[in-house]
Amino acid sequence: MLDSKSLKLLKWLNKQYKNGNRSFSSFEVLYNSFKKYAPLDVESALETLEDYELIESIHADLTSINIKLTYAGRTYLELRRKEIINDVIKSILTPIIISIITTLVTLWIKSILKL
Repeated sequence: MLDSKSLKLLKWLNKQYKNGNRSFSSFEVLYNSFKKYAPLDVESALETLEDYELIESIHADLTSINIKLTYAGRTYLELRRKEIINDVIKSILTPIIISIITTLVTLWIKSILKL
């Protein structure tokens, strides 16, 4: 599971990817989009995304990094949304449906036996 800063950075990268930007320099990410975070926080978020293989970083030289969003990075948010929906269905809706069916069956048996 990603921390909040890594998730925000991934959302921003996905938005940029959908707008046609296919790769990003680290300085663009650090200074233009996440000014409220310390550069070290953004660096650690980039490292987290790279550890999860959601981005690839290509080191051009010592001062710049080229960041590329992987397929896993582009689909992470969609897969996470589907996972949350499945969890809600399994943990909330299924027990409700089972309890309704159980109640209806109990009432039906009670009416047959006329207790």
